Amino acid sequence: MRRLPNHITATMVRDLSICEHRFHLDLAGDHAKRDAVGVFVQMLWAGGMRHEKEILSTIEGPVADLRDVDLDEREEETSRAVAAMAPVILGGRITHADQLGMPDVMRLDPSRGYIAGDVKSGAADEPGGPTGRRCKKDYGVQISHYGKILAQKRWGPSGSAFIIDHDGEEVEYDLMTAIDNRGTTIDGLHTKLLSRARLIRNGCIETSPAASAACAQCHWRSSCRRELEERKDPTLLPQVGRSLRHALGPTLASVPQIAAMRMSNYSTTNGSCVLKGIGIERLARIRDRAILLTEPDAKPFARRALDLPVHAHEIHYDVESDPLQGGVVYLHGFHEVVRGPAGVETRYTAFFAYDIKDEGTAFENALNFLAARPDAHIYIWSRFERTSMRQLQSRYPAVCGTEEIEDLFREERCTDLYTDVVLKHTEWPLHSYGLKKIARYCGFEWRDEDPSGANSIAWFSSWLETGDRAIRDRIIQYNEDDVIATARVLEALRLLEVRQ
Repeated sequence: MRRLPNHITATMVRDLSICEHRFHLDLAGDHAKRDAVGVFVQMLWAGGMRHEKEILSTIEGPVADLRDVDLDEREEETSRAVAAMAPVILGGRITHADQLGMPDVMRLDPSRGYIAGDVKSGAADEPGGPTGRRCKKDYGVQISHYGKILAQKRWGPSGSAFIIDHDGEEVEYDLMTAIDNRGTTIDGLHTKLLSRARLIRNGCIETSPAASAACAQCHWRSSCRRELEERKDPTLLPQVGRSLRHALGPTLASVPQIAAMRMSNYSTTNGSCVLKGIGIERLARIRDRAILLTEPDAKPFARRALDLPVHAHEIHYDVESDPLQGGVVYLHGFHEVVRGPAGVETRYTAFFAYDIKDEGTAFENALNFLAARPDAHIYIWSRFERTSMRQLQSRYPAVCGTEEIEDLFREERCTDLYTDVVLKHTEWPLHSYGLKKIARYCGFEWRDEDPSGANSIAWFSSWLETGDRAIRDRIIQYNEDDVIATARVLEALRLLEVRQ
């Protein structure tokens, strides 16, 4: 029997914020059942450690560097550095009660005491919150953990901490500021997570797996998937997560039970849903998705006529980007479909950044490509391309203005097939509505033996290191298959049966 840890670390709280069952399995699960750590996750670790080392090496002035001190001695050495009022402490170790923290940096503020922070290879914030930008929750709960320990030791304030981001910029987090319209703060979220971590660790709460996007890179994914499939868990349905599963309650605890439900039993006289937190229309969609997964030979359908006219010139657009390199967009891929008197012609065009410094050139080439085809209708799969273009414009304002980017993605010029068509108006006999699942259902297959966006990032990293043309060609081929797959799904969407 594995011995449970005495301390709860910042990393453990971060993991709990993503998946409580992973937190439990990491503590008490059979580690022989873990999947091997994937190449992409290993690359994330290596890239993060490399970035951290590079950033910390640039910190100037008097520094107490404890990174090479044995862990058994590091807490004592941290206390000595604090007593000596070292301006900066690197790699410290701090504890209070059952909390343990190892912040990358502790910086002395003359008026407030020590403020803790971590180095991250991603952006410090994200879209959302009352102001339009907010702290990242997974970053925030980690550094809030440090702040709480420092405050309890009377070494610093609990409401502040900082992130040093992928650009080396130090961004202070106000842990007491609301990050959503419900008034949730990072400090409050951390308090709840820490309490829940203790309850799970002590066996007071039983956790269970739930299917989500985070499962793809988790080392417990196979074990959890088997359990979910055995009990036909509701989270196997698209867009049903933990909170919706909880709202469905014990009478709708499996896909077959949901498929067999009578909607009249869950509808009030005024047409609302008796289940708290679920609208009646949403419940009907969940039921329909369950039926599609339980009925043999079930066929996809559209809930209304889809506005997808056939254009003489269509462009399917997809980008590849690397979050480990500051979100650099290293490939713009275009699959053109041109209809004329002689028939249909297709062609693929790619603009590849041979080095990170070539990102701006690839961006400009992609814009020129689209500008030369003003009458073509653009198709994308999700909002990622629009977001990427906006970020590129902010990085290279000399290339174009914001209005040019917005014009590309206006409704008359561009259609987001996933967000505005598939998710809103269609149903499929699939566990996921991702491009690869739907395109394969439609008969398309990628040429690569292991195609994925994560692998593309790993290949790009290898390309930067080796300059191997075969790796570059693999990236381009993968992207080409992605945009051809989008075209195949568009054809299938136009043929879907409409069920009112």
